[in-house]
Amino acid sequence: GDEGRLPPPLTGVGAKLQPEWLKQMVDQGTKERPYMLTRMPKFGVANLTGLLTEIVSLDKATLKAAPKVASDSADEVKKLKAAGKKLVGTQGFGCIKCHVFGDKKVPGIQAMSMTTMAKRLNPDWFHHYVINPQAFRPGTRMPTAWPDGKTTLPAVLEGSTDKQAHAVWQYLIDGDKASPP
Repeated sequence: GDEGRLPPPLTGVGAKLQPEWLKQMVDQGTKERPYMLTRMPKFGVANLTGLLTEIVSLDKATLKAAPKVASDSADEVKKLKAAGKKLVGTQGFGCIKCHVFGDKKVPGIQAMSMTTMAKRLNPDWFHHYVINPQAFRPGTRMPTAWPDGKTTLPAVLEGSTDKQAHAVWQYLIDGDKASPP
């Protein structure tokens, strides 16, 4: 369908992507969606002087900060990463059923690799997107793991939607170094 055929819209990309990733994407193009035949063209940063800064500035003004989740201690971060791994795996929300993990493919429809998300995406945008994907991309196949903002896994991290979304992000921060879910 169109989701696998058409590239994603650039609306809100300044809030979605890390500024360095956006700069790299515009300068060099990307191949982050190997399952698509279309590619982001290489425009070259010199050709877009000032535009990227404006895009980020304007789009970030519309993005709410994600609620802060305390993760000060190394033990707390370790606990969050373990919960995040469980949440994206088959015993959790099953993200791994569609999202590739590094070079590990999925049998069905392919989605962005989980190992590159943290270096690409703004953490505040990610938090809001995973909780309500339809609000950002109407018609997306990505389901919400938190219908109406409530978890479907109440035994994980006290059933806190914010803690669970933060745990997934903490797990993704390790990129290729994270153990597969």
